[in-house]
Amino acid sequence: MERWIDEVAKSLASDTTRRTALRRIGGGMAGAMLAFLLPSKETSAQVGPSSVLHPCTLTCPGNITHPTLPGVCYDTTSWAPLSHGGDCGTIVCSPASGSQFQKGETTVTCTGSDSASCSFKVTVEDHERPTVTCPADRTILTGKACKKTSKIVVYDDPSATDNCPGVTATCAPPSGSTFKGVTTVSCSSRDTSGNTSLHPCTFKVSVFDIAVTDDSSSKKGILLNSETGDYRICFGDGSVRNGKGRIVKQRLGTIVIVTDTSFGGQFELKYDCTENHADSSFNDSLHRLWTLKDGNTTNSIPQDCGITDSGIA
Repeated sequence: MERWIDEVAKSLASDTTRRTALRRIGGGMAGAMLAFLLPSKETSAQVGPSSVLHPCTLTCPGNITHPTLPGVCYDTTSWAPLSHGGDCGTIVCSPASGSQFQKGETTVTCTGSDSASCSFKVTVEDHERPTVTCPADRTILTGKACKKTSKIVVYDDPSATDNCPGVTATCAPPSGSTFKGVTTVSCSSRDTSGNTSLHPCTFKVSVFDIAVTDDSSSKKGILLNSETGDYRICFGDGSVRNGKGRIVKQRLGTIVIVTDTSFGGQFELKYDCTENHADSSFNDSLHRLWTLKDGNTTNSIPQDCGITDSGIA
């Protein structure tokens, strides 16, 4: 027995293989015991960490598509804990569940132990409509009665807002166009996702060449475009009436007469382009009468007509 122990010790002390040790000791009970006690290389290779015995497998959720949250250009997107098998340790996703995902597509990658990983996509779409706000109305007097009935007008840009950057606004007719009479400008907005404003906004650009003021009150007056027939009556009490009448020119165009009966009443203005004299009368469906007489020889600006730009010095 002592000789057998010595042989085993020598075999273990030296860098010999199991086969060499067995050959030294031989068969019998001692060899069988040694074969049992000394594991083979094949057996040793199977002994290792549990992650090798139970490898990690991860299953990511399917791709996720969400709209942006109201008023912002992102969504706070969350998902359930990942299903997995084996020993995965702590599973980490980047970006993490509950993060802010900006508009567009983001790839999420999740990893566990032993470099196990999976990925999926989070897509955030913008369906929110932008808004648009128009500038104020413009009323322009050319200052050249019976001669210049139109004007190039550059107006302020509309204001467009959206939950995401990049919104633009367009108007028709565009700023810098030539305007004559009363024109309604319509503006709308569009964002980078193709969403448009639900309703366009509008404002008016009014260009008149004739302005008459009543001799008895600087607040009473009439504005007229002598080519289009567009007019504005300023009654002197803060109220106005806008309309479009029929133009008749006499004496080689030096007399302009506009009449309008489309509203159930009657409006008439006779203007002398040479003398800058005017006579006008207006009565409505209730037979309320309003008259104006301008005997001045120069154009003047009625105060209550809302003129924003004037060619009259």
